[in-house]
Amino acid sequence: IRMQKAPILFATRRNFLWVIFVWNIDVALVGKVIIILLFMSQYTGSCHCGTVRYTAELDLSSPVLECNCSHCQRKWFLLSFIPNSDFELLSGEDKFTQYLFNTHKIHHRFCSICGVQCFGEGEQDWQKTYAINVRTLEDVDLGSLTRMPYDGKSL
Repeated sequence: IRMQKAPILFATRRNFLWVIFVWNIDVALVGKVIIILLFMSQYTGSCHCGTVRYTAELDLSSPVLECNCSHCQRKWFLLSFIPNSDFELLSGEDKFTQYLFNTHKIHHRFCSICGVQCFGEGEQDWQKTYAINVRTLEDVDLGSLTRMPYDGKSL
């Protein structure tokens, strides 16, 4: 196996420098295999009035979830799930109002001033997880996102 690695793209976002590498691997039995390694980007998000502000590190090249449950469909959510370690609340914790329904496992927190829900909190495999409402992120082209339908209505 012969492997070459070369940086093909340098990108800056705020204070981060991301380098995307391509590995070009010659494999005797299958020919060339190209592996592309992409890094997650950090985004800033907020509610409409700006009281709730946060940062989230996520990969928007992966599909975002478009759920049809009674809650998500009414609020027109596009969701991306991240672990607690990839989330930081910058401001607005004292202005949260919470909504719980169904199994009461997801904490739907929204701004008590403008009513926008930027994210929900829950647990997955005993780890705190955030469901980021991608529509509340800055500088995201919603039309470029791949959407994955999820049948939450049937749950």
